[in-house]
Amino acid sequence: LDEHDGEIDFETYFHLKKTYLLLFIIIFALFLRLYNISNFSLWTDEIGTCWIATAPTIVETAQRAIQTQGQSPLYFILVKFVLIFLPVNEFNIRLPSVLASVISIFLIFHLAMILFDDSLKALVASLIFSINSLMIFYAQEARPYALGLMFVLLSQLYFHKYLIRRKLWDLPLNTLFTILAIYSHYVFIGIIIVQFFYLVFRFIRKQKCDRLKLTYWIIAQLVVALSVGTLATQINSMLQNRQNWNWLSILSFWNFVINFLMMFNPFILGFVFVCFLIFLSCTSTNDVREYFKREEFAGNIYLLSIWILVPFFLVCGISYGLGVSLFDWRYLVMSIIPFCLLLSDFLCVFSSTVFRIAFPSTYFLIYLGLVTFPDCAKTGSFCRRIPHDWRNAIKQINDNFEDGDAILLRFGEVRENWIPGIENQIINEYVSSPFRIFYWKKDKVPPVYNLTYTWEKDFEPYYDQLFRELQNYKHVWLIGVDTPNTNYPLSNISTLMVREFYWTRLAYGNYSGVQLWLLDSTYIPNSKKKN
Repeated sequence: LDEHDGEIDFETYFHLKKTYLLLFIIIFALFLRLYNISNFSLWTDEIGTCWIATAPTIVETAQRAIQTQGQSPLYFILVKFVLIFLPVNEFNIRLPSVLASVISIFLIFHLAMILFDDSLKALVASLIFSINSLMIFYAQEARPYALGLMFVLLSQLYFHKYLIRRKLWDLPLNTLFTILAIYSHYVFIGIIIVQFFYLVFRFIRKQKCDRLKLTYWIIAQLVVALSVGTLATQINSMLQNRQNWNWLSILSFWNFVINFLMMFNPFILGFVFVCFLIFLSCTSTNDVREYFKREEFAGNIYLLSIWILVPFFLVCGISYGLGVSLFDWRYLVMSIIPFCLLLSDFLCVFSSTVFRIAFPSTYFLIYLGLVTFPDCAKTGSFCRRIPHDWRNAIKQINDNFEDGDAILLRFGEVRENWIPGIENQIINEYVSSPFRIFYWKKDKVPPVYNLTYTWEKDFEPYYDQLFRELQNYKHVWLIGVDTPNTNYPLSNISTLMVREFYWTRLAYGNYSGVQLWLLDSTYIPNSKKKN
């Protein structure tokens, strides 16, 4: 209590209690991320992760990742280490992402402390990050995005420490974590662009000691370039086969702008802005003037704005420049970090103790009420999910599969257009990976025939051969997902088999987007004779 006026000094309070409050936020975030995490099947991309990480050796894990994924083997090797000590199941496969996301909450708090020097803003930033629907989703997904975000935060943390103090290890640690971020996924290379533009900004404004810091930082990026050069073979292969990346449609620029803005829940932000106007009408406008007059305001706004926009323009450049589509939120996820920081700064705009607590609290109540709890009611998790229920679809086949049956599979990964039959064991196994992980309970992998995810004229000889061979099986289980950019749904294949090849549909099921048909090849009297 302040001895003079008897009011609580909240700045001192939050400074003294920030450790306990941050611990509470981390525990709360852990609950949001662990809630029902094992109740959901691995979805299509996660099945690829499971197959890669369950390779017999670490070397084979790396080989599988290099040949089938659009990122380095780092994340998959990390999952492999976890599965060496823990059973193979949904929880343990997703565990590295959960831990990386929880650590990120701790890191964003410390980054906010460096940028704002305000305990309340740092706590608000960590809480915004902890309840963000996308951050919860990537924490529950067995893919490398949560890990990459953690390394991005570490890179930025030591980047700013390098600018503030003269510790010998700050720049090497910044360099190391930048490398690890890029090794998690190549899309995180954008963090180098963010740091470069910020250094140039400081150099132009101050025109003194930052010139040397900029020089040393550029030298450090040569080390980053050399380290990424070790994966030149994989990157070159990706560029040469870039037509196989097109599992998404190419968007027009303005449609992509709208898609990008939707990441930040503009409807929620509109509610928050209305609340801001209400609070502003109840207090002095001096708060807003002081907010814009702060010495660090221009630097922080510039940094966070650049950080938000770099992923957007990077994805645009790659997509339009190479003729491939990366128009998906996963490739833009780095923008969520500066958004959380920028929003936390704005939510603490008021100087009044009451409003400094009330305004952030209003945002949390709005977000929990309009996003978090509705998501939980709809999906059983505190985020939206990609629902592909391969677990129950494959269980249905497990329970009814007989000798003489075959699988006709469309596995919706990035490179489904690999036609099976090439002399590459890794690719041949990868395209049938749903039946090579722990979901398939039988001793032997069944006969699996693969569908491409688009129907091209060049594939017609392959499909002619495929349907001829399927005539030799009594039953065929047609299973798979309709990818976003496919030019034919799986139902077309089912109809084709019935109308053109005179198969009989015996059963159909839809397991949250994983479609399953059982077709019988037995000749039916009074029908047209089979070809």
